[in-house]
Amino acid sequence: MIHKRQEPEMWTRQYKQKRWKGLILPVLTGLCLAYFSHHTVQGNYGTEANARHEARLADLREELAVLTHRHSELEKRTVQLQDGTISRDMLDEMARRQLGVIGPNELIIRP
Repeated sequence: MIHKRQEPEMWTRQYKQKRWKGLILPVLTGLCLAYFSHHTVQGNYGTEANARHEARLADLREELAVLTHRHSELEKRTVQLQDGTISRDMLDEMARRQLGVIGPNELIIRP
């Protein structure tokens, strides 16, 4: 008997394309965009945080200006004390005023 050589049968399957398969990439892209957009506005380094930092910086600059002015006043008073031109009475009055040590019989008139 002569055997015929049989060729393997080819199977072809046809798949129905699913609608949601084409939406995976756009949906993932949209989610990433939403995530990064949210953190751009409300994150630790976002625009709202930047506005808070700018407001805090303005407050600190005002405080620095006040403290710088106070420092220069104290420097002037220190120079007067070191100069030797201040009288003992004035030195005593300034020390009592700064330390809050005033006797019960004393009266200090503040300018």
